[in-house]
Amino acid sequence: MGTVFAAQDVALRRRVAIKFLLPELAGSKEYAERFQHEAVGMASIHHNNVAQIYAYGQHGGLPYFVMEYLEGQTVDNLVQSFNRRGFFLSLDLAFDIIIQCLDGLCAIHQSGAVHRDLKPGNILLTGEPPRAVIMDFGLVRMVQMEEDVRAMAGTPAYIAPELIEGQDGASRSPSIDLYSMGVTAYEIITGSLPFGGETWVEILRKHITELPPFPSDKRPGLGEGIDRVLMRALSKDPRERHRSADELLADFLELRATLALSPPKRRGSMLPSFSPAPVHRPSSAPKPYRPAAESQRESNSGSGVLRVLVADQNEDFRTMVHRVTKTIMPKCRVQSAANGQTALRLVEDFRPHLIVLCLDLGEVNGLEVIGMVRGEPKLSSAKILVAIGHNERHRDETILRSMGVEHFLTKPIDEDELHEVIDFILRDIADLQGLPAAH
Repeated sequence: MGTVFAAQDVALRRRVAIKFLLPELAGSKEYAERFQHEAVGMASIHHNNVAQIYAYGQHGGLPYFVMEYLEGQTVDNLVQSFNRRGFFLSLDLAFDIIIQCLDGLCAIHQSGAVHRDLKPGNILLTGEPPRAVIMDFGLVRMVQMEEDVRAMAGTPAYIAPELIEGQDGASRSPSIDLYSMGVTAYEIITGSLPFGGETWVEILRKHITELPPFPSDKRPGLGEGIDRVLMRALSKDPRERHRSADELLADFLELRATLALSPPKRRGSMLPSFSPAPVHRPSSAPKPYRPAAESQRESNSGSGVLRVLVADQNEDFRTMVHRVTKTIMPKCRVQSAANGQTALRLVEDFRPHLIVLCLDLGEVNGLEVIGMVRGEPKLSSAKILVAIGHNERHRDETILRSMGVEHFLTKPIDEDELHEVIDFILRDIADLQGLPAAH
């Protein structure tokens, strides 16, 4: 949206960067206001990991602002240079960059702003030791602003599902930055994006409908802790993500301590020598070890997390199931599907212990979803709870019982009854699987 020039502040004798709004956009009131909001957003934040703005004004009818001058390279360039050489970034370096970015993101959110375009290309590494600086607030939005949420912004490879779908309030929610930061951290650690595709449309669809590969599938040996934190950050449902940048930061600080990684260097440079030494990336694609790992993570060893899938076209019902399930077992994972096709993908990727669904799910109906579950050996122990109308229950229940369905609810759903039934099923699953059942 703008052009940046290096300049010299004569009065203060310092190098600065001046960003001008592009001349072809200057006549647009919308872009001029966005440019000014960028300046306002940046000026309100004073943090070592966020680019600092010094002044705002106009010259020759073109708005501009003056900000600190920084030399270095973007995180995107760093990751790509490692990829070309066949290496992963060392976890020490990767965690140092991620933690600095999260520290800056905390400051952004505390100021009441949402960045909306976090990605490796908007993070600059400068100085010795390298300081990670969040740049380019070209898409920043103050939370108090009223705006059209369907004017989707943000780079598609890093954009949150709810922003793609144009959900109410999504563009003003800090949670979209947490998702983008999750994608960014995923790429820094694994050297690749969680979702690829031939077109942006395909990538956007995957953000909405598909679960990402475990990071340890992309980089063997990472361990369950990194998988757990990144997969939570990339949850489709904002309610399943970390509650704040501070909470995500705390998770990475805890991981760094658990993995006994080196703290940030205070003298010398990690750039361009990239010390500590990078980790070699195998020349051939590593064989995914997820089947064996999942067997250990998500079996009856007790180390897994109970997983619930709710599939219904009614958003209020999906929200009710989510609320009730989290009340019973706060640590369980809940994924939602608004149609049968999404439900089928989540059944395969998410492998839920409990599926709560109705039969009317669009082109792919509930019976097809149940048939797929019952035909998959790895899901043989999954419990299914079906919500059906009073008039259809007598007709459908016989068929459903023949397919192994044991639990039913009659619409309209009473929340107290729903709580009682789900509580009974979850505790039964927890006992059988050896999974945590604590409230």
